[in-house]
Amino acid sequence: MENENNTIKMYNLNEFNHLKYLLNSNVRTKILISLYEGEKSVITLKNIVKKPSATISQALRLLLNLELIKKEKKIISLSSKGTVVVANIIKLIETWHMFVKEEKFWITHKASHIPHKLFKKIHLLRGCQYVQCDENNINKTLSVFNNLIRKSRKIKMFLPIYSHKHLEIILKAIDNDLLELEIILNKEILSQILESEFKNDFEYAVEENKIKFHLTDKKNHIFLVTGSNFVFLGLFLKDGFFDDSTIILGQNEDNLEWGKELFNNLKGVEEISIEDSENNYIIQPIFPKKDIKIEGETKISFKNGMLF
Repeated sequence: MENENNTIKMYNLNEFNHLKYLLNSNVRTKILISLYEGEKSVITLKNIVKKPSATISQALRLLLNLELIKKEKKIISLSSKGTVVVANIIKLIETWHMFVKEEKFWITHKASHIPHKLFKKIHLLRGCQYVQCDENNINKTLSVFNNLIRKSRKIKMFLPIYSHKHLEIILKAIDNDLLELEIILNKEILSQILESEFKNDFEYAVEENKIKFHLTDKKNHIFLVTGSNFVFLGLFLKDGFFDDSTIILGQNEDNLEWGKELFNNLKGVEEISIEDSENNYIIQPIFPKKDIKIEGETKISFKNGMLF
C-alpha cells in the first residue's frame, strides 16, 4: 500500500510539473489551445501564435517529446493524452478567471459546502452574473428572484434556512396556479413552515401535488433554485450567516447543467409520503430505506389527505 501511495504521489507530482511547465509558456499554451479547436498546419499555427519560426519549432519539438501532439506530414494535431491535458488546462484557466474576477465574493463566502464533485466542475459557472444589492436598490436580489419565479412554471429548490420572503413569493405563485415546486429541506425548516402563516398554503399545495418535497439530514450552506432557464445560487458568509445581498445568477447552458447536477447531488432521498403513527410522526420514503421520526410539539402527518 505504501508503494502504491508513493507511486500515486509521484504520478501527481509529474502531472503537476507538466502542467506548470506548459502554463509557464504562452507559446506552448496558445499552440495547445489552438489545436484543441482542430488540427492545423505549421504555417497556420505560426500565424495564430505570431512568434518567430524558431520559437514555434522549438515549442513543437518539446510538445512532441511530451507526446501531447502528433505530426503527420505538415499537419499538427493533439494526441489522446494532449486532448485530456488541454481540456484540464482550459478548465483551470476558466476557473481561475472566474475566481479572480469575483475575488471578493469567493473570499468572503463559504464554498466548502458545495460538493467536491460539483466544485471540480465549477468552471461551468463561467459567464454567470453576480447580482448585488446596493444603496440604490437594497432589494435587488429579491426582485431578481421574484421576476424569475413569475416567469417560471416549474422550479427545483434546496432551502437551507427558513426564509419568509422567498417562501412568500413562491407560495403566492403556486396559489395562483402559476408554479410547481420540488424542494429539498430538513426537518427543522419543515417544522418552521408548518408553524408559520404559510402552513395552510403549504399543506394545500402538497395535497394538490403542486409541491413535491424531500427531507434531508444535510445542512448544506447553499441556497439553490433552478428553473428551465436559470440557476439562482446563494452562499453563506464565513461567519455562518446567509447572505441574501449577493447571489450568482446563471442562464447559459453550462450554468444550467451545473445547477441541475448540484440539485440532484443534494437531493439524496426519494420522494416522501407522510403518515400518522400514534404519538410519533413518521416520514417515510415511498421506497423506504429507513424511517425518520419527528417527535415533540410539531405534528407532521396526513389526515384526510392534509398535513397538520
